[in-house]
Amino acid sequence: MSSIDHERNDLIKNGIYSFSTERIKEIEDKYTESLINLGSYFEGLSENERKIYYKDGVNLVKRMLKYKENHLLFLHDFNVPFGNNDAERPLRHFKLKKQSMGSARSIIGSNNLITNMTAIKTEYFKTSNLLDFILESFIGKKIEVCTKEKTNSCDMAE
Repeated sequence: MSSIDHERNDLIKNGIYSFSTERIKEIEDKYTESLINLGSYFEGLSENERKIYYKDGVNLVKRMLKYKENHLLFLHDFNVPFGNNDAERPLRHFKLKKQSMGSARSIIGSNNLITNMTAIKTEYFKTSNLLDFILESFIGKKIEVCTKEKTNSCDMAE
């Protein structure tokens, strides 16, 4: 699938914003064929093996076939991203926090963490000066931060 994403990116670089109808059909057919072959492999296993060792794989193949149009939407609409990394990336911080803590001490603490991380991540995409946003949010006023270039023109913050 990543080769299809590279192909799509090459088309976009050349000013082409859609696959040909034939190419879409070819990719969809190959996708379906691969999943059917994998499903046939699972069908060849004993019931016990399917339930114990390959339960997640069997369920994944069924879901991928059922939601094929959603999975391959990026072929039809180049505005749809190939993967969902942009959606998952902000959640990694919470996952790491959960693993390090085991669990939150309270619902209020969890809600505060989510609220703060959401605000910071949103502002990160909107502005180039995240530090001003954080300082203004927590202190309530703008603070001039001194840098090496500005040390003569501002007082050092305590």
